[in-house]
Amino acid sequence: MKLLVVRHADAMSAADALRSNTDDFDRPLTPKGVRQIHEASERLARMVQAPKRIFHSPLLRAVQTAEVLGEAWPGAELVLCDALIPPVVGARILEALGDSGDTVLVGHEPELGKLAAWLMTGVAEPLFSFEKGGAALISFSGQPRQGAGKLRWLLPDAI
Repeated sequence: MKLLVVRHADAMSAADALRSNTDDFDRPLTPKGVRQIHEASERLARMVQAPKRIFHSPLLRAVQTAEVLGEAWPGAELVLCDALIPPVVGARILEALGDSGDTVLVGHEPELGKLAAWLMTGVAEPLFSFEKGGAALISFSGQPRQGAGKLRWLLPDAI
């Protein structure tokens, strides 16, 4: 099984959200972020076989990122996943994934870096961080489990 981990693209800053009285859950992608994820989704679709599902956090910026990724893989099911709301716990993610086959996870930093490390080493101490629009492909022999993942490639910032 392959797990593509993607951080949401560029979004409204927390400071701008505070000034405009926008809740953190409702911070949208910026025009730059929309361009980022459209470009990234085209490249990722060439690099990664179509996933069965795209799990995403319910925060608007992750939803918007997942929707664009879904356009690149039209057969992929978009799945709202509360387990991707920070703080992320690896065991909750694995439970949410179940037997989903090749999957994309769209979420937030620093949680994705911790999750990726936990999947590869068994310890939730980040080995790297994802910039906005960054992605990593982690593969497993069988179902994903703690410490069993192998990093196939890392694109730490927007592709």
